[in-house]
Amino acid sequence: MASNPGTARSTLSLSDLEEHGSVGCTPQSPALDCIRVDLYTACVRYKPTFIGLPFCSTVTMKDRQSTEKPALPSRGTIMGRLILTSAVVALGAYLAYHSLPAPRPRLETWQSKLMYTLRWQVFSLSTLLLGVMIVALVRFCTPAIHPLDPRGEAYIGVYTRCLQNTLEQLVLSVPGQLILSSYLESDSLKIIPILVVVFVVGRVAFCLGYPINRSYGFAISYFPTLFTYGMDIFFFFTAGPAFRLTGD
Repeated sequence: MASNPGTARSTLSLSDLEEHGSVGCTPQSPALDCIRVDLYTACVRYKPTFIGLPFCSTVTMKDRQSTEKPALPSRGTIMGRLILTSAVVALGAYLAYHSLPAPRPRLETWQSKLMYTLRWQVFSLSTLLLGVMIVALVRFCTPAIHPLDPRGEAYIGVYTRCLQNTLEQLVLSVPGQLILSSYLESDSLKIIPILVVVFVVGRVAFCLGYPINRSYGFAISYFPTLFTYGMDIFFFFTAGPAFRLTGD
């Protein structure tokens, strides 16, 4: 290996890394090479996995020296995926609503309907809980355990982005379903379990497909929420904001 640390960093091979382990970064070392080398070393040493998902998937297995980012699909391709996925989800939800034996509780008051809907959200909230758990495990199993080390982004960047997007989607989905349930008749409340199941499927698909194929999961979880708010606004103007609150 070369004596100059900066030069050695750019010429390290797989055999060098496996033989010598982590090589400390110096001010002369290119930042990208430093992150790439340390990330590879962490994956070789720890090989952290959880529920079958490799935490080192962001490292190219064939060529550790490659700096190329994965090619993303074109905007036209992404738009086509969004439209196709939203159509499939709409059709599936429609068939599920009219065909599956979903629960139909006899709930007459708006308070009981809100509580029924809120209890179903335990599954939606579990996606956020799982995301926090995965980020914590990645930190624990890699040098990203140091929260102030800027190189930690290379280890947890994908997972924190998935977690952030899940939180954003959750903040929209849960209130929308609660508002919708206050307008629905008792027999129509079976739409709530369907919305919850679709949301969970969408979150899982988003995280597994990130970043290349994340559009599928985004569409699965976002467009049902968009539909929910569309119904909320429709009922607001047709039934009124005081619907069922005054005993009429």
